[in-house]
Amino acid sequence: MGAPIHTVMFDLGVVLVHLDYEPAIRRALPLCDPDKIAHGSSFLSLLGRTPIVDAYERGEHTAEEFFAQFVAHTGFRGSFDTFADIWRSIFRENTPMIDFGRDLAQRYPVYFMTNASDLHVPWVFDHLPRLQFFKDYAASWEMRAGKPDSVYYQRALARFGVPAEGTLFVDDRPENIETAELLGFTCVLYQHPEQAIGETLKKLV
Repeated sequence: MGAPIHTVMFDLGVVLVHLDYEPAIRRALPLCDPDKIAHGSSFLSLLGRTPIVDAYERGEHTAEEFFAQFVAHTGFRGSFDTFADIWRSIFRENTPMIDFGRDLAQRYPVYFMTNASDLHVPWVFDHLPRLQFFKDYAASWEMRAGKPDSVYYQRALARFGVPAEGTLFVDDRPENIETAELLGFTCVLYQHPEQAIGETLKKLV
């Protein structure tokens, strides 16, 4: 039996907000060079989990540097502001999980641990104000490290001033859960809202 739960932490993308890249792709395609995106691979991969995006989310590039790489890959003709608006259009609420998180925040200190860039966090908290039930957050771009690197978790815990033991963490990626459990977190692997909520409630008893 683990330590009693005193703190709850959530991942952001997928767990609390859906990530829908298709509207962003539809908006960006007309502004891109057809020759550079003829096969779609470089453009579509840039909007997914690639080394370029991961490095940006670890704070290794500025937003302007990331934009320059995007332009180089796609021939994008829009402005930086247009790009930022498109890049930010991927979010929509995972309503059951936000409702659940807001309820938990009445009983536990709640924190967010997220791999996210400076274009997304903290901007998303103003765009989706129902997310504002957290006590604090740790974004990878500020931590200069990202999940599943144990350094990220250690820096996040230091920022929050809480131990891993007695902290329940909900994330959708198995590798992130694996590292967290090795560090002493109690974890729930998110698959869908009903499952995650049910498993979380069982661990809070």
